[in-house]
Amino acid sequence: VDEEKKKRLEEIEARERERADREAMERRRQAEEADKEMKKEAETRDQRIKASMEAAKKQQADRAAANAAKEAETLYADMPQPDADTAAATEAALKAAGARPQVDLALPAEDRGKVVFLDVDGVLRPARAGTFDISTDGDAAKPDTSDFFPAAIKALRHIMERSSPRVVLCSEWRRSETLLKALEEIFYKNRLRLWTDVTSKEFKLEKGPDALRCFAERRAKEISDWLHKHEGEISGWVVLDDINLSMTDEAGKAP
Repeated sequence: VDEEKKKRLEEIEARERERADREAMERRRQAEEADKEMKKEAETRDQRIKASMEAAKKQQADRAAANAAKEAETLYADMPQPDADTAAATEAALKAAGARPQVDLALPAEDRGKVVFLDVDGVLRPARAGTFDISTDGDAAKPDTSDFFPAAIKALRHIMERSSPRVVLCSEWRRSETLLKALEEIFYKNRLRLWTDVTSKEFKLEKGPDALRCFAERRAKEISDWLHKHEGEISGWVVLDDINLSMTDEAGKAP
């Protein structure tokens, strides 16, 4: 008898535990559902508020634009309309004259006592990239400015900002009007002050077993010649060149 009672009590307790577990699970489920519903309502409320604010901002912007348009219409009502033919003719005339709009370079005044002798190939763009060969004096068939180094352009701009020297072009690009115009366009687009002078083009390229040395010697002569002609004007100068002109020191031909 005692065993039967004990067994029934255990069954009752087991059923009670199962019922309690089911009720607990149901309460958790209901709580989760309620939490989801609250979050959904909050998101919906936030979306409504955001939409209302955006609509109000748009209405305010539209009203401001309409008011500005009315003011502009009143302000310029008596002015003549632009003549398209005249504008086109003016633009064509400027292009024909090679004129460009004035650009504020935002650079300090040029210090003409400081000089940067500037090369192009190997400095602002890859060396021997199809423009000139150092062993010839030939003109370039077609200028290519697509491969200029942005970092080199920025560095040149930085030099102009910090010390504001005048630039004297010693590059082979100075021998070609086509290349000079292309280089001028690069300077213009990057707000660089144009060179004020170029070195002499009168020196001939001497022949020799070492083409690089011959080229360096001619460039050294060109720079020396320019410095001699401007003796007394210059307080400091530097050469930006990918060729080491000091190789001409052995022959006493460096500037």
